[in-house]
Amino acid sequence: MAYLLPRRPPLNSLQPPESVIYLNRTHLAARQLHRSLVCIRLQRSLNRRPKLSTLVSNNILPPECCSYDRSSGEFIWGTGIAGVLVERKRRVERENIKIGLRIWLERKARKIRARKADSSVGTLVWRFSRKAQIADPKEGISDWPEPPKKDKVQRMRTYFENLVASQ
Repeated sequence: MAYLLPRRPPLNSLQPPESVIYLNRTHLAARQLHRSLVCIRLQRSLNRRPKLSTLVSNNILPPECCSYDRSSGEFIWGTGIAGVLVERKRRVERENIKIGLRIWLERKARKIRARKADSSVGTLVWRFSRKAQIADPKEGISDWPEPPKKDKVQRMRTYFENLVASQ
């Protein structure tokens, strides 16, 4: 051992650029056999793989990742958005919808507040008489079996005007 250690080849000669690998026929045949087995295994797994349309219909793959070919009726892979960007796109769309709904709700609340602030006694009487007309007398919601007469509306109006004037 003491004799062989100083005579061993340098480490640089054993590394890939300068190393020489001796392959015999058995090594070459084993490599070729291994490659063919890998190809066969890949072909089998590709044949068992489900179609892209079934993946989209089962919600495994988002439809944004592929496009629909009208001529063949199948989905085509690689023409849509990348899978990583789909979630980000959905988040942005969700935020836009939230912002839009918030703006719509604020406008609606502003209109309701303005309507309540601008309501006069006549409007209140009209609303009250309208609710009495709509209400079903069979269910006991309304005290009036028929719509109020003109004199009842007039009395209600004077009552509400007196009520507002006293405040």
